Amino acid sequence: MLWNCTKKNEPKPKVGTYSIVLDGSGAPVCIAQTERVEIKNFNKVTADHAYLEGEWNGIEA
Repeated sequence: MLWNCTKKNEPKPKVGTYSIVLDGSGAPVCIAQTERVEIKNFNKVTADHAYLEGEWNGIEA
């Protein structure tokens, strides 16, 4: 989320950048490359998108 980057003074995500994905214990498990970045207002996020991001609790997609 954009507000999270701003709050932590981190750069905004950019297409083509790589990230290390960690498991629950903090060990690296893979490298992911950002393919697309979308910035939209919170009230414009669809239930389908929230579900795919793992924010499914209480959402009917």
